[in-house]
Formats: sequence, C-alpha cells, structure tokens
Amino acid sequence: MDWLLNIFGTVLRFFNDLTHSYLFAIILFAICTKVLLFPFSIKQQKNSVRQAKLRPKEVAIRKKYKGTTDPNMQRRMQEEIQELYQKEGYNPMSGCLPLLLQLPLILIIYNVIRNPLRYICGASKEAIAALLKFARGFEVAGEKIYAKVTEIDLVSILNGEHSKEIIEGAEEALGKNIEYSNLPDFTIFGNFDLSEVPSFTTIYIIIPILTGIIAYVSTKLTQKLSYQGAIAAEDPSAKTSNIIMDLMMPLMSVWMSFMFPAMLGIYWMFQNILGVLQQLVLKKMYPYPKFTQEDYKRAEREMNGKKSSKNSSRAAPAPGVYRSLHHIDDDEVYTVPDKTKKSASKAPKLKDDAPDHGKNKK
Repeated sequence: MDWLLNIFGTVLRFFNDLTHSYLFAIILFAICTKVLLFPFSIKQQKNSVRQAKLRPKEVAIRKKYKGTTDPNMQRRMQEEIQELYQKEGYNPMSGCLPLLLQLPLILIIYNVIRNPLRYICGASKEAIAALLKFARGFEVAGEKIYAKVTEIDLVSILNGEHSKEIIEGAEEALGKNIEYSNLPDFTIFGNFDLSEVPSFTTIYIIIPILTGIIAYVSTKLTQKLSYQGAIAAEDPSAKTSNIIMDLMMPLMSVWMSFMFPAMLGIYWMFQNILGVLQQLVLKKMYPYPKFTQEDYKRAEREMNGKKSSKNSSRAAPAPGVYRSLHHIDDDEVYTVPDKTKKSASKAPKLKDDAPDHGKNKK
C-alpha cells in the first residue's frame, strides 16, 4: 500500500514545488484525480443514457401494475423490468464503479495529507519517529509546548522558530542526519493554517460550513444534470430517495471536515465543484433522450401487445365456438346452436308439398 501512497505523495509534491502554494497544489491534485477517474465517469454516463432510453417501456410496465399491493404482482413487475434490462443490454450495476472508487481514493488522499513528511517530503519512518519524540519532549521555560504534536504538525513546527533545536536534537538521538525534501507551507492569507483541525471555537469553523453548503448545492445541481433528476420528477419514491441523499451527503462532508485537517475539507470542496463541471461536460457529450407523450403511449401499446402474445399460446376460438369447461386445457370445442334459425324439420310444409287427397279419391 505504501507504494501507492508514495505515488500520490510524489504527485502532490510536484504540484507544491510547481506552484509554491499548498492550496493550489491541492486544487491541481483534485483536478488530477478527476481526470484519472474521467474514463469511468464516461462509462457511467453511457450507462445512464442506455437506461434513459428504456424509460418509456419501464413506465409502461410499472403502469400495468400500478395500485397493486400483492407481493406476487410486485415480484412479477420487477421480473419484467429485469427482462427488459437484459434484452436491451443494460446492467444497473455497471455504473457504480466510479462511486466505489471514491472511498479508497479519499482514504489514500487522507493518509498522504496526514503524513506529509513521509509521502510528500520523503523522510524515513525512523527520522519521523525521532523528530516526534524530541518535539514532544521539547520544553520552553519548563513547559512542553509540543506535547500532543502529530506528523502533520511537525511541518509547521519545522517551519517555525524552534526548528533548528528540534532537528539537531532528533539527529543526535538518531545518530545520523535527517534528510527530507522541501517542506510544504500550509499557511494561506498570512496565518490561516490548513493543517489545523476545525472546531466550533476557532475561525476554522468556516471550512465545515463552506464544505456543507457546497456539498448541498453540488448535489442538487448534479441531480438536475443527471438521469436521476429526470426519474425523480416522475417517480415519488425516487424523489424521496434524492431528498435523503441531499441531506446525507452534505452532513457527511461536514462531519469529515470536523474530523480531519482543514486542507482535506478544502480538497472535498473543490472535488464537489469539479464534479458539477464534469457532469455538465458529460451531458454535452452524451445527452439524455427526450420523450413525448406519444412515445410513452407507443411503448405502452408495445409492452401490452407483447404480454398478450406471450400469454396466449394458441389462437382464440372463432365467434360462437367455445372450449369445454371440463377440458379447459384440451382442444375440445363445441358450437353453440344459433337459436335465431329454425330447424328445417320443424318448418311448416307448403301447400305444394302436402299430399294430393283429391287424386286418391278417384
């Protein structure tokens, strides 16, 4: 796992050396990760377009079972929808890969950001351990001022006024010189330190607030630009699901911003902004189809026609011909007599057909 973290750390170090600003390095790093995942996002968009093309037929299937609460009928509806997906070559799970890659990517970035001396500056584990040990025991006027220091805090300390004493003390304890590349500068706008963890009592509270607002706005915009927004406009259950996501994603972003250094919250903000821009590009490249009411009616006739032809394995009997109720599965039929026609045997005879009694009397 370290080799992958070292790769991401090298990229972040390159951006930091290029811009001489850790803030711009994070922005470029966010763009880099979006470009890296863009092929997967294209695949997800194509899959969504394929699903959108099936919308009229899916609506027709759901309309057939509308209002029913029978579990068997609900299961049959899902089976028909799955049959439609399989026939048209649509896989509902094929578009989940970009979402599945997001979590491990965030964990990798978190580790890189939390351990800048190791993955960005290239310091060894032994050197970092010596620096931490000496810094935590370092005293000024009999007080340990860095007692709870972490690796990310070391960057700010080594950029500060006591850096020389701490480095020399750690090298003496380690028995050799400590080597690392240029330290990143986490401060912006004077003394705003991106390595600080936000809290309710500091100015860094602005990071979780901005992260939550941007996450909410970006989620709403992304839904409007995606196929899920079109579904929510027609399906109340999908609309409810979207409302839950509208709340869950921003809340999760706010929680993460309070747990981790401010730089991770800034990275998350730029990821959300870039996500909206990416969705705009994808929608231009692969637009969703638009349907009229006639398209929905045509799909409904097609799906209902397929159902009737599938369920009837033999032709319907001719008018007046019925299958025997005793042999419902057989081909035995009988014809209902037409009562409007009188039988020839019961018809009255004409005079020409009557016996000639006069001839007999002769």
